[in-house]
Amino acid sequence: MKIKTDLAKLLTSKKCAWTMGILLFFFSIQVFFVQVYADSENYELIMQWPSSNFALSGLEDVEKALNQITEPAIGVAVQLKATENPVFETSLAVSSGEKLDLSLALYGHMSNLVSNGYLLPLDDLISQYGQSVKEACGVQLKGGYYQNQLYGIPPVYSEGQRYGFICRTDMMKKYDFQLEDGKCYTFDELEAFFKRVKKGEGGDFFIIGGSLASRAGLLEKSEFAFDVLGSHINTGVLMLGQEGEITSASLAACNKIVDFYETKEFMQFAKRMYRWNQAGFFYPNTSISEMDSNIMMRDNKILGWFFHNVPGEEVENASKSKLDVTFIPTREAIRTTDVSQNVLWSIPVTSEKPKKVIEFLNLLYTDSTVSNLLQRGIEGESYVVVEENENGKLIDFPEGMDISTIPYYVNGGVYGNRLCAYTWVPGDINHNQIVKEFSDEISLTSPAWGYVFDSENVSIQIAQVDQVVEKYIGIIEIGSVDPSIEVPLFLSELKAAGIDQIVEENQRQYDIWRKKQ
Repeated sequence: MKIKTDLAKLLTSKKCAWTMGILLFFFSIQVFFVQVYADSENYELIMQWPSSNFALSGLEDVEKALNQITEPAIGVAVQLKATENPVFETSLAVSSGEKLDLSLALYGHMSNLVSNGYLLPLDDLISQYGQSVKEACGVQLKGGYYQNQLYGIPPVYSEGQRYGFICRTDMMKKYDFQLEDGKCYTFDELEAFFKRVKKGEGGDFFIIGGSLASRAGLLEKSEFAFDVLGSHINTGVLMLGQEGEITSASLAACNKIVDFYETKEFMQFAKRMYRWNQAGFFYPNTSISEMDSNIMMRDNKILGWFFHNVPGEEVENASKSKLDVTFIPTREAIRTTDVSQNVLWSIPVTSEKPKKVIEFLNLLYTDSTVSNLLQRGIEGESYVVVEENENGKLIDFPEGMDISTIPYYVNGGVYGNRLCAYTWVPGDINHNQIVKEFSDEISLTSPAWGYVFDSENVSIQIAQVDQVVEKYIGIIEIGSVDPSIEVPLFLSELKAAGIDQIVEENQRQYDIWRKKQ
């Protein structure tokens, strides 16, 4: 009892209180310096880097140059993680608990990542820390919403795209195809031109080549306007009409989601592709060819290929083939859900410091040096500046080098504000200004713009439908089979796989979404 009493007196004595105060003071100082030291450490931010068919040898140098900017500016050291299948690798990383800070969701696959709980909602983070990102993206930020929450940040670029055919200009002149300003050409008109070229150039020359020719939805969408509703063609589409028939009023009346493969438009398209194949328009093995279309064009094997773009991109693209090309438009631009949802940057749930990731995104979307490092590489190594003005820089390959020998190259634009990206020769130095004006002038908008289909309730059916589509679509799109025989079989298997349930679920969600707008 006496020991307890003496201890109580000691603990309540002034001397003990003073001693405890000193100890607490030094402990607080220690905690402070530990925290300061921890905060002074650069946060290692792991960022996916799309590597398919891109130059990799200069990746490490780009990473070092990037971190010379990001480390002193925001205390972030970026590690670029090359990936050929970002959605799959994000799923793999998160499910195994692996740290990942910035991931890519491409072409409508963000819904799968969200449904599985792999991504962080970004609304609060962007509101608190991402004002620069918000201002840079503007209305295009709508493309990153899913289930009424923000999960993805799109690169800043055009709000719409043209569809058409990238064609060798010399062949257009040779076969008297004169482009009329402001006109969109029908597939019938293109077919007549293709026949003249094929007849004149002979059997060893083809009209369409490269793997892009068999890319699902591209050829069809070059002829017909439809919205994939924040997903992809296999989950149902909103048909928007044909060229010459589309107006703001007609778009506003569009409300029925359909299985595109069951429409009369798809059968019309399939029959045309069969006719084109019989005429020898497609380069052999186009459906499996991975040969670059530019190389095929350069080697005098093809006339061109179908693609979607904004004004001027076809010229930049031609820098790789060293040929003069012309874009023959088949559809005017419409704002559709997929334009701002093709590429989305997201933060996986395994990111340790999401605030730091947002700080990096602020830099990526506002600092042209940062975005161009990732988009174009290092000046003097992967490109040289040949002209500069207030609207941007015109760049070319270093002397004696081309796309196959430069150390760093990214095909397409996935980084930050693309309206700050340097333009490849022989493009227009004012390309970014032209794109901005083109975007501002788009007059047609899909009534579904901002809607994203949630596929979770029909994920099993979608997996089954995807397998059926993979079995049939490639051979139908390049006309290697008779559509009168194959399309009915295709449709029958799609129904057995559950495509009607997918479309019904999509329609149900879309009707609810429309009522809230």
